[in-house]
Amino acid sequence: MPSKYVISDATLATVPRRSASRDIIVLKFGGTTVGATPEQGRIKIARLAIAELIEQGNWVVAVFSAYRRGRSGAGDRISVTDLLQSYRKIVGDAPSFAEGMSRFKRSLLDVHLSLMRDLKLEGEHELVEDVLRNIDHITDTVQMCCTAYEQIPSLDDYIVTAGERLAVKILAGYFNRMHDAGKFPIRAVPLTALELGIYTDDNFGAAAIDWPRAVEHAREVMVGQYLEHDLLPVVTGFDGIYDPGKEFKEIMQSSAKEADDRQYSNVYRTSLGRGGSDLTATFLGLALDARYVGFCKETPGVLTADDMLVGEAAQTIPKLSYDLATEAGNIYGRAVEPVRASGVPVHIFDPARPDRRTIISDTHLEDGLYIVERPIETVNIHVGTIPDEPGELSRFLNVFASFDMNVEEVRHQRAGTDAIVITDDDEVIQALVEQLDELGLRPVALYTWYLRVIGNLTEELTAKFNEFMSAYHPLTLASYQMGVKVVSATVARNRAGAQLDETNRIERIVRNVHDELVASVLRNREAATG
Repeated sequence: MPSKYVISDATLATVPRRSASRDIIVLKFGGTTVGATPEQGRIKIARLAIAELIEQGNWVVAVFSAYRRGRSGAGDRISVTDLLQSYRKIVGDAPSFAEGMSRFKRSLLDVHLSLMRDLKLEGEHELVEDVLRNIDHITDTVQMCCTAYEQIPSLDDYIVTAGERLAVKILAGYFNRMHDAGKFPIRAVPLTALELGIYTDDNFGAAAIDWPRAVEHAREVMVGQYLEHDLLPVVTGFDGIYDPGKEFKEIMQSSAKEADDRQYSNVYRTSLGRGGSDLTATFLGLALDARYVGFCKETPGVLTADDMLVGEAAQTIPKLSYDLATEAGNIYGRAVEPVRASGVPVHIFDPARPDRRTIISDTHLEDGLYIVERPIETVNIHVGTIPDEPGELSRFLNVFASFDMNVEEVRHQRAGTDAIVITDDDEVIQALVEQLDELGLRPVALYTWYLRVIGNLTEELTAKFNEFMSAYHPLTLASYQMGVKVVSATVARNRAGAQLDETNRIERIVRNVHDELVASVLRNREAATG
């Protein structure tokens, strides 16, 4: 990979510095903030949090994801990004092509018109027409892709990043309505990667940022054209631009509306891949030398365990290292790179309770267990010992790949090898077992709970965890490797895995691990430092 796509001191040394007259704070809000109902009030909470920081004398940049309502796995969950990513299936599953296109467009319209009604924006005719025009263009692009002879990656990226572009148009309109009513201090402007110049390569689907070029342009545009003019930039997460023809100089000299309306034959939308909105926020943290990047959640920082399992015993972890936060899924790995390079901390907090937060940085944490994750229903495929010869492990894992099945963890022990997978399809498991049996591996499918505990580990801590878990249930020994931040265990469950007594049992184990091995240690640290 060319050096300009890798963050380093040498990469950024050529980027001109631009001093800011105020502290800059970048706040990133997830899709559930955009999709929250008026009764939940998450958008109002976001508005008040941004307004408070501005009134304290800070410049604020707000990054938003596409609309999402409901938790992952919930039956009533609505995700615009999921809708856009599955456009081929939506159209293909319909009785006719015309019906499929109609369903796709109607779904996109219903979500965003409902959002505008919730925010009392239906009377903003120019905004409504702009959103409708964008949805028409997205639909036309989907129709073109569905009738093309082959997949067009650049158009797929234009489609999947459209949810963020729609969201920031609507949210900027909401902030401006509040400003006109005297309830928000400044006006807002929607910005995308096109206006900011978040340059990337042409790896559509998971594009890499061209750091020197993107940082320089984003810094100049954000400060010079918006922040210094007392405007709130409402920025799309997740998207970038590929500009091999260097046409962006023309865009830089245009207003946002002119840039949006004009056609650039050689400028393509790209998506930053999984965790792309996190990456947008931390990229801006680096580019703007922010005081901090805030990830605004519905929990007061990173908790020692899911509060739905352990209740009020869940504690906010005051400080966390980048490595542990990445392992726990609080921040995606690619998104860590810019803040680690620039030394900008990440704050995770609920804007409704900003006094409780977790600060993520390169801080050194002492050895210990910090986070108990929610257990997952898994299947443990146990086989006989795999020969320690070239290609044997690959042959074993290729069987799982042939069923399009991800292996969460592989454990090698004296008694054999275990592969842990997440699935509830008994027929697939049976077919997998039969294929492994044909290879002479003597497979056995064990239905289990998969429990992970994250921390700075030592052999002594892992032994203590093993001893503690063995008191509750015989199980495969917990796995541990030097340099890895996770200790894990599998606990047997019945085949269905949904009976009340089974669920209660694993939840009791989680509470006991949390109270005895995690929370108590955190309390002792706080007592020692306080």
